[in-house]
Amino acid sequence: MEVIKINGRTAYIERRAGAEMVVLVRLASRDGGIWDRLWRILAEHYTVLNVDLGSPGGIETEPDRVLSDFADVIVEAAAAVDPRPFHLVGWTGGTQIGLLAAARHRQSLSSMTLITPFREAGDMRQVEVGLDLIEALLSTDRWDLYTRFWFMAGLSDTWIQCNFDAIEDLVAQRLKGDPFVAMDIARAMHWMRALRRNWVSDQDLAAFDLPTLVVGAGQNRWHAGPSREMAEALHLAIPGSTLCMFDNFGPLLLIEDPEAVGEEVLRFLACQGA
Repeated sequence: MEVIKINGRTAYIERRAGAEMVVLVRLASRDGGIWDRLWRILAEHYTVLNVDLGSPGGIETEPDRVLSDFADVIVEAAAAVDPRPFHLVGWTGGTQIGLLAAARHRQSLSSMTLITPFREAGDMRQVEVGLDLIEALLSTDRWDLYTRFWFMAGLSDTWIQCNFDAIEDLVAQRLKGDPFVAMDIARAMHWMRALRRNWVSDQDLAAFDLPTLVVGAGQNRWHAGPSREMAEALHLAIPGSTLCMFDNFGPLLLIEDPEAVGEEVLRFLACQGA
């Protein structure tokens, strides 16, 4: 795996000669550790790229511009590595960036996979309460506690009981490598609220012709999403999309069982002729 600079941004890439490229999208970069196991699975078949997006400056007043700019950065970085269309894999906040990339740069994408996506869908009161609880936790200025709770809320009890040392390692990696945990509380909350809005309308989604896999999680112990309802709503809004639901997992299923998710992603990519 190489660490390179693309248009002034740090990027991580593992090249496979002649292979198509998969671009992993999330505000947290590969340096935060949470992409590691899916990365290894995909890198056996594809060139894999991840771009460090950094802090979402301006999210407080111009969330649509910030998210659209991130989408543009992803597409421009991918083109700098390989001019051919690429496969986008977005996870949580990266799904919003992925949707905007598809809306703004359809010709640059071969397919899109959206893992535990955010979407404003149905009764959002549970989500609003969840966000209020998160804000109260962050007001203690205990980012370490927030990060531990974030991991524990996104994983199953069985996995937590058997892997608490791994959680501690992940907490340390995220505190060191994720720009989110360096934000002030107001910016962090603006970011989280922006992710739970719709920046690509249902009308625009109805016009999508991009092969799309939506991977949902059945558990929402974080209460603020991503939730089953969000994944189902996005699947219904994108014509021809495929929905794969993991009922017994939360949104951190890529940490808990990346092999199961990776199998579904590889099967989907194979169906695109990749």
